[in-house]
Amino acid sequence: MNIDVVIIGLILILSALYALFNIFGVVGLGCGIALIVTYFVLLKLRPQKPKEKSAFQNIKFKVPFILILGVIIWFVAGKFNFPIWWQIEFVAFAIVGFCFFTLLDWKTLTVEKSASAWIMRLLATYALASGIFITATAQLPQFDPEFELAKLNKPPLVLGDAAGPEVIAAGREVFQNNKCFNCHKVFWEGNSDRGPNLGTKQIGLYSTDYIKEQILDPRKKQSPGFDDPKSIKAMPTYYDEDLSEDELSALTSYLKTLRDPTHMPVEGKFGNQWTWWDDPDI
Repeated sequence: MNIDVVIIGLILILSALYALFNIFGVVGLGCGIALIVTYFVLLKLRPQKPKEKSAFQNIKFKVPFILILGVIIWFVAGKFNFPIWWQIEFVAFAIVGFCFFTLLDWKTLTVEKSASAWIMRLLATYALASGIFITATAQLPQFDPEFELAKLNKPPLVLGDAAGPEVIAAGREVFQNNKCFNCHKVFWEGNSDRGPNLGTKQIGLYSTDYIKEQILDPRKKQSPGFDDPKSIKAMPTYYDEDLSEDELSALTSYLKTLRDPTHMPVEGKFGNQWTWWDDPDI
Protein backbone atom coordinates (compact mmCIF):
# COMPACT_ATOMS: atom_id res chain seq x y z
CA MET A 1 0.00 0.00 0.00
CA ASN A 2 1.22 3.51 -0.82
CA ILE A 3 2.80 5.07 2.28
CA ASP A 4 1.28 8.47 1.42
CA VAL A 5 -2.21 6.97 1.49
CA VAL A 6 -1.50 5.39 4.89
CA ILE A 7 -0.22 8.68 6.34
CA ILE A 8 -3.20 10.65 5.01
CA GLY A 9 -5.58 8.00 6.36
CA LEU A 10 -3.99 8.12 9.81
CA ILE A 11 -4.17 11.92 9.85
CA LEU A 12 -7.87 11.83 8.93
CA ILE A 13 -8.63 9.17 11.56
CA LEU A 14 -6.76 11.03 14.32
CA SER A 15 -8.41 14.33 13.32
CA ALA A 16 -11.85 12.73 13.46
CA LEU A 17 -11.14 11.18 16.87
CA TYR A 18 -9.85 14.52 18.18
CA ALA A 19 -13.00 16.28 16.95
CA LEU A 20 -15.24 13.64 18.56
CA PHE A 21 -13.35 13.99 21.85
CA ASN A 22 -13.67 17.79 21.81
CA ILE A 23 -17.40 17.71 21.05
CA PHE A 24 -18.63 14.66 22.98
CA GLY A 25 -15.79 13.91 25.38
CA VAL A 26 -14.69 10.39 26.29
CA VAL A 27 -17.99 8.88 25.08
CA GLY A 28 -17.51 10.35 21.60
CA LEU A 29 -13.90 9.18 21.49
CA GLY A 30 -14.92 5.66 22.54
CA CYS A 31 -17.67 5.49 19.91
CA GLY A 32 -15.25 6.68 17.23
CA ILE A 33 -12.66 4.04 18.15
CA ALA A 34 -15.36 1.34 18.24
CA LEU A 35 -16.57 2.39 14.78
CA ILE A 36 -13.04 2.28 13.34
CA VAL A 37 -12.34 -1.15 14.87
CA THR A 38 -15.66 -2.46 13.51
CA TYR A 39 -14.79 -1.15 10.05
CA PHE A 40 -11.42 -2.91 9.97
CA VAL A 41 -12.96 -6.15 11.29
CA LEU A 42 -15.52 -6.06 8.49
CA LEU A 43 -12.73 -5.51 5.96
CA LYS A 44 -11.08 -8.73 7.14
CA LEU A 45 -14.22 -10.83 6.69
CA ARG A 46 -14.28 -12.94 3.57
CA PRO A 47 -17.23 -12.29 1.28
CA GLN A 48 -19.70 -15.16 1.15
CA LYS A 49 -21.38 -16.52 -1.91
CA PRO A 50 -24.54 -14.50 -2.68
CA LYS A 51 -27.74 -16.27 -1.74
CA GLU A 52 -31.39 -15.46 -1.44
CA LYS A 53 -32.60 -14.19 1.93
CA SER A 54 -36.01 -14.25 3.52
CA ALA A 55 -37.70 -11.00 4.55
CA PHE A 56 -36.75 -11.62 8.20
CA GLN A 57 -33.12 -12.37 7.35
CA ASN A 58 -33.00 -9.17 5.32
CA ILE A 59 -34.08 -6.88 8.17
CA LYS A 60 -33.03 -8.69 11.37
CA PHE A 61 -29.72 -6.79 11.57
CA LYS A 62 -30.90 -3.63 9.84
CA VAL A 63 -33.73 -2.84 12.30
CA PRO A 64 -31.53 -2.71 15.45
CA PHE A 65 -28.95 -0.70 13.49
CA ILE A 66 -31.46 1.92 12.33
CA LEU A 67 -32.95 2.18 15.83
CA ILE A 68 -29.52 2.86 17.34
CA LEU A 69 -28.65 5.27 14.51
CA GLY A 70 -31.95 7.10 14.96
CA VAL A 71 -31.31 7.59 18.68
CA ILE A 72 -27.77 8.85 17.98
CA ILE A 73 -29.01 11.29 15.32
CA TRP A 74 -31.76 12.55 17.66
CA PHE A 75 -29.42 13.30 20.57
CA VAL A 76 -26.61 14.72 18.42
CA ALA A 77 -29.05 17.09 16.67
CA GLY A 78 -30.45 18.06 20.06
CA LYS A 79 -26.97 18.74 21.41
CA PHE A 80 -26.39 21.19 18.56
CA ASN A 81 -29.72 22.89 19.41
CA PHE A 82 -31.50 22.02 16.18
CA PRO A 83 -35.27 22.67 16.39
CA ILE A 84 -37.43 19.65 17.18
CA TRP A 85 -38.79 19.50 13.62
CA TRP A 86 -35.25 19.29 12.24
CA GLN A 87 -34.52 16.43 14.63
CA ILE A 88 -37.62 14.62 13.39
CA GLU A 89 -36.61 15.28 9.77
CA PHE A 90 -33.08 13.94 10.30
CA VAL A 91 -34.44 10.72 11.85
CA ALA A 92 -37.03 10.45 9.07
CA PHE A 93 -34.28 10.61 6.44
CA ALA A 94 -32.45 7.79 8.24
CA ILE A 95 -35.64 5.68 8.19
CA VAL A 96 -36.19 6.39 4.48
CA GLY A 97 -32.57 5.34 3.85
CA PHE A 98 -33.22 2.13 5.80
CA CYS A 99 -36.24 1.32 3.62
CA PHE A 100 -34.32 2.17 0.45
CA PHE A 101 -31.32 -0.02 1.22
CA THR A 102 -33.57 -2.83 2.42
CA LEU A 103 -35.19 -2.84 -1.02
CA LEU A 104 -31.78 -2.79 -2.70
CA ASP A 105 -30.74 -5.84 -0.67
CA TRP A 106 -34.00 -7.72 -1.17
CA LYS A 107 -32.82 -9.92 -4.02
CA THR A 108 -29.41 -11.33 -4.84
CA LEU A 109 -27.62 -9.27 -7.47
CA THR A 110 -26.94 -11.07 -10.72
CA VAL A 111 -24.82 -10.19 -13.72
CA GLU A 112 -26.85 -8.09 -16.14
CA LYS A 113 -27.26 -9.50 -19.63
CA SER A 114 -27.22 -6.11 -21.35
CA ALA A 115 -26.41 -2.46 -20.69
CA SER A 116 -30.07 -1.47 -21.04
CA ALA A 117 -31.03 -3.80 -18.17
CA TRP A 118 -28.87 -2.11 -15.53
CA ILE A 119 -29.86 1.32 -16.85
CA MET A 120 -33.53 0.41 -16.40
CA ARG A 121 -32.82 -0.88 -12.87
CA LEU A 122 -31.02 2.36 -12.03
CA LEU A 123 -33.85 4.52 -13.38
CA ALA A 124 -36.49 2.42 -11.61
CA THR A 125 -34.62 2.67 -8.30
CA TYR A 126 -34.25 6.44 -8.68
CA ALA A 127 -37.93 6.84 -9.63
CA LEU A 128 -39.05 4.79 -6.61
CA ALA A 129 -36.88 6.76 -4.17
CA SER A 130 -38.00 10.07 -5.70
CA GLY A 131 -41.65 9.03 -5.52
CA ILE A 132 -41.36 8.13 -1.82
CA PHE A 133 -39.57 11.39 -1.04
CA ILE A 134 -42.01 13.60 -2.99
CA THR A 135 -45.05 11.84 -1.52
CA ALA A 136 -43.74 12.22 2.03
CA THR A 137 -42.67 15.86 1.70
CA ALA A 138 -45.95 16.79 0.00
CA GLN A 139 -47.69 16.07 3.32
CA LEU A 140 -45.66 18.82 5.03
CA PRO A 141 -46.80 22.47 5.10
CA GLN A 142 -46.09 24.00 1.71
CA PHE A 143 -44.77 27.44 0.83
CA ASP A 144 -47.67 29.74 -0.03
CA PRO A 145 -46.50 32.94 -1.80
CA GLU A 146 -49.80 34.73 -1.20
CA PHE A 147 -49.69 33.98 2.53
CA GLU A 148 -46.07 35.16 2.79
CA LEU A 149 -46.79 38.34 0.80
CA ALA A 150 -49.78 39.05 3.02
CA LYS A 151 -47.51 38.89 6.07
CA LEU A 152 -45.01 41.25 4.43
CA ASN A 153 -47.70 43.72 3.35
CA LYS A 154 -49.55 43.61 6.65
CA PRO A 155 -50.09 47.16 7.93
CA PRO A 156 -48.09 48.10 11.03
CA LEU A 157 -49.68 47.48 14.40
CA VAL A 158 -51.63 50.42 15.82
CA LEU A 159 -52.64 50.00 19.45
CA GLY A 160 -54.90 53.03 19.73
CA ASP A 161 -57.26 52.48 22.66
CA ALA A 162 -56.48 48.75 22.99
CA ALA A 163 -56.87 47.41 26.52
CA GLY A 164 -54.36 45.27 28.47
CA PRO A 165 -55.32 41.78 27.22
CA GLU A 166 -55.52 43.02 23.62
CA VAL A 167 -52.08 44.62 23.88
CA ILE A 168 -50.59 41.41 25.32
CA ALA A 169 -52.19 39.32 22.55
CA ALA A 170 -50.82 41.75 19.95
CA GLY A 171 -47.38 41.49 21.56
CA ARG A 172 -47.44 37.71 21.34
CA GLU A 173 -48.33 38.01 17.66
CA VAL A 174 -45.32 40.31 17.16
CA PHE A 175 -43.19 37.68 18.95
CA GLN A 176 -44.44 34.94 16.62
CA ASN A 177 -44.29 36.97 13.40
CA ASN A 178 -40.66 37.90 14.03
CA LYS A 179 -39.74 34.21 14.46
CA CYS A 180 -38.58 34.70 18.05
CA PHE A 181 -39.56 31.08 18.76
CA ASN A 182 -36.74 30.02 16.41
CA CYS A 183 -34.24 30.81 19.18
CA HIS A 184 -36.26 31.32 22.37
CA LYS A 185 -38.57 29.08 24.33
CA VAL A 186 -41.35 30.47 26.49
CA PHE A 187 -41.41 28.07 29.43
CA TRP A 188 -41.96 24.73 27.59
CA GLU A 189 -43.39 26.26 24.43
CA GLY A 190 -41.01 26.33 21.45
CA ASN A 191 -38.28 23.99 20.28
CA SER A 192 -34.93 25.80 20.40
CA ASP A 193 -32.44 26.59 23.16
CA ARG A 194 -30.15 28.81 21.09
CA GLY A 195 -31.25 31.81 23.15
CA PRO A 196 -32.45 32.19 26.75
CA ASN A 197 -35.74 30.56 27.71
CA LEU A 198 -37.69 33.75 28.33
CA GLY A 199 -40.20 31.89 30.48
CA THR A 200 -37.93 30.14 32.96
CA LYS A 201 -35.64 33.19 32.92
CA GLN A 202 -38.78 35.15 33.90
CA ILE A 203 -37.97 38.10 31.69
CA GLY A 204 -41.12 39.74 33.03
CA LEU A 205 -39.31 40.48 36.31
CA TYR A 206 -36.94 42.84 34.51
CA SER A 207 -37.67 46.52 33.90
CA THR A 208 -39.38 47.71 30.74
CA ASP A 209 -36.29 49.73 29.79
CA TYR A 210 -34.05 46.66 30.14
CA ILE A 211 -36.36 44.54 27.96
CA LYS A 212 -36.48 47.21 25.25
CA GLU A 213 -32.70 47.55 25.36
CA GLN A 214 -32.31 43.78 24.92
CA ILE A 215 -34.58 43.90 21.85
CA LEU A 216 -33.08 46.98 20.18
CA ASP A 217 -29.42 46.62 21.22
CA PRO A 218 -28.98 42.95 22.20
CA ARG A 219 -25.17 43.00 22.12
CA LYS A 220 -24.85 45.75 24.71
CA LYS A 221 -25.37 43.30 27.56
CA GLN A 222 -25.46 39.53 27.12
CA SER A 223 -27.74 37.26 29.08
CA PRO A 224 -25.75 35.15 31.60
CA GLY A 225 -24.43 31.97 29.98
CA PHE A 226 -24.80 33.34 26.44
CA ASP A 227 -21.57 35.31 26.16
CA ASP A 228 -19.81 33.02 23.66
CA PRO A 229 -19.16 34.47 20.15
CA LYS A 230 -21.87 32.35 18.48
CA SER A 231 -24.57 33.42 20.94
CA ILE A 232 -23.51 37.07 20.79
CA LYS A 233 -24.09 37.15 17.02
CA ALA A 234 -27.33 35.13 17.12
CA MET A 235 -29.72 37.93 18.11
CA PRO A 236 -30.59 40.26 15.18
CA THR A 237 -29.77 43.95 15.59
CA TYR A 238 -32.30 45.39 13.12
CA TYR A 239 -35.40 45.50 15.31
CA ASP A 240 -34.91 49.21 16.00
CA GLU A 241 -35.72 49.71 12.29
CA ASP A 242 -38.26 46.91 11.79
CA LEU A 243 -40.50 47.45 14.82
CA SER A 244 -42.77 50.44 15.20
CA GLU A 245 -43.24 52.08 18.60
CA ASP A 246 -46.61 50.34 19.02
CA GLU A 247 -45.15 46.95 18.07
CA LEU A 248 -42.27 47.42 20.50
CA SER A 249 -44.66 48.46 23.28
CA ALA A 250 -46.95 45.49 22.61
CA LEU A 251 -44.01 43.06 22.52
CA THR A 252 -42.65 44.46 25.78
CA SER A 253 -46.09 44.17 27.40
CA TYR A 254 -46.25 40.51 26.39
CA LEU A 255 -42.75 39.80 27.69
CA LYS A 256 -43.63 41.48 31.00
CA THR A 257 -46.21 38.72 31.55
CA LEU A 258 -43.53 36.00 31.44
CA ARG A 259 -42.99 35.35 35.14
CA ASP A 260 -43.84 32.59 37.55
CA PRO A 261 -44.04 33.47 41.27
CA THR A 262 -43.95 29.78 42.24
CA HIS A 263 -40.45 29.14 40.84
CA MET A 264 -37.01 30.71 41.07
CA PRO A 265 -35.78 32.32 37.80
CA VAL A 266 -33.25 30.24 35.87
CA GLU A 267 -30.23 31.55 33.94
CA GLY A 268 -27.77 29.96 31.51
CA LYS A 269 -27.90 27.59 28.57
CA PHE A 270 -29.86 24.37 28.70
CA GLY A 271 -27.66 21.72 30.29
CA ASN A 272 -25.64 24.27 32.26
CA GLN A 273 -28.22 26.32 34.14
CA TRP A 274 -28.51 27.80 37.61
CA THR A 275 -31.16 29.59 39.62
CA TRP A 276 -30.94 33.05 41.13
CA TRP A 277 -30.55 31.34 44.48
CA ASP A 278 -27.20 29.88 43.34
CA ASP A 279 -26.01 33.02 41.55
CA PRO A 280 -23.32 34.89 43.53
CA ASP A 281 -23.98 38.08 41.53
CA ILE A 282 -27.59 38.33 42.74
